[in-house]
Amino acid sequence: MYMRRLQDPPPANAYGPQVSEYEVFVQRHCVGIYRCGTWQLMSWDLQQGGDIQRIIWRIKYHSQPYEHKEGTRHGYYHGGGALDEVCAFVSLFTRQYVAAGGQVRQDDQPIRLPPRNGQGPIRCRSIAEGVVNLSDALQPFALLDRIPEKNDQRLISAARNYQRALRNMDLDGEMAYLNFITAIELFSQEHKIKVAYEELENPYKKIFSYIEDESIRDKLVQKLSHLSKKFVSYMLHMLDEPFWSQSTSVSWNKLPQEEASQYFKNLYDARSELLHSGTPLPPGTVELTAQPTDFANRLGIQAGDRRWQAKHMVPHISFLERATHYILMRQIGMLAESKVPGQ
Repeated sequence: MYMRRLQDPPPANAYGPQVSEYEVFVQRHCVGIYRCGTWQLMSWDLQQGGDIQRIIWRIKYHSQPYEHKEGTRHGYYHGGGALDEVCAFVSLFTRQYVAAGGQVRQDDQPIRLPPRNGQGPIRCRSIAEGVVNLSDALQPFALLDRIPEKNDQRLISAARNYQRALRNMDLDGEMAYLNFITAIELFSQEHKIKVAYEELENPYKKIFSYIEDESIRDKLVQKLSHLSKKFVSYMLHMLDEPFWSQSTSVSWNKLPQEEASQYFKNLYDARSELLHSGTPLPPGTVELTAQPTDFANRLGIQAGDRRWQAKHMVPHISFLERATHYILMRQIGMLAESKVPGQ
């Protein structure tokens, strides 16, 4: 990741050092300082009124003469820079939407430059509440340094999808739902599972029934992508007992653990139908102001001419956010310890 490269020693022909400071838009009041090598995040006393809170990203760096490097097909790229990476992971670690602002100081002299993407502060949902102590809340950044670089693309993509989901929850609930699922699927597709021939659904099961040699048939079965099965298996694996024992008083933020497998299968099926057929999610799935009850899940629900049976209901977006956050934080810890699930 770009923020990881900021810690590399400067080359002999580098200029500097220089210090730049950027404002970062957050949804919760933040205090303290978090330091990470050449950069730090700190609270900013100069607030500009309104609900939007700001903190400062301060980076010390050395400029380097331009040197062209030939890119590759699988080179690292995600559409942003080091500050965008920092904001994505702060969003994940603190469960609030965090976005990069413009530059406010250069070498300790005031300056005002607009954000690179032209976006100003956005008031969005913060899942967690209360004051954020940056020095405590951002400790997971230390884990990222221990994760092999081969995971960088998947990690930043997952964090940015979670970040976008928090922004979209109030703007476009179905897109937020897809963002959460994508964040999980970035890791679930690498999850290793063993699928028996008997578990296949038609037409695959019928096609494979013509193969008499069981060993060849088994090898071919494993060659199938099994994305849906991997997704369900991965979620069941990552959502361990501590997750299910978490206390929550909100009914739509919970799910019967014994029915989780079916709900997660419905979740992936609903994602596919929304993407490929335009079929909307069941009514109430992404509503944040409504208070759905267990009746919808037990009896099904109808809107217009469409009816969703109870066996087709999916988790509410509040549960999906909680599950996605738990999975990504646990995945980061496992990658830092080189314990990848299913491998």
